[in-house]
Amino acid sequence: MPGVTLNSKERRELEEWVRSTETASVLRRVQALLWLDEGASAEEVAELLFVSRAGVYKWVRQFQERHALDVGNRVAEGAPGGRPRTVQ
Repeated sequence: MPGVTLNSKERRELEEWVRSTETASVLRRVQALLWLDEGASAEEVAELLFVSRAGVYKWVRQFQERHALDVGNRVAEGAPGGRPRTVQ
């Protein structure tokens, strides 16, 4: 699945995010997308970033599903899943 094909504008914006982001999780997502666009496999990217292949697939899916948003919002983390916290 993770064949990512970025257009020149997306690639340029992602490369800018690599230089400017201070958030490690966003940097990993951006780097993964850039490497996939260059032809790396999901397995290679997962190994380089110490994440699962499923995580790489999720990042690609979210990036593609959020196509109407700007690049910053496309690579941002989504809302956390699971059960909400309870008051102790």
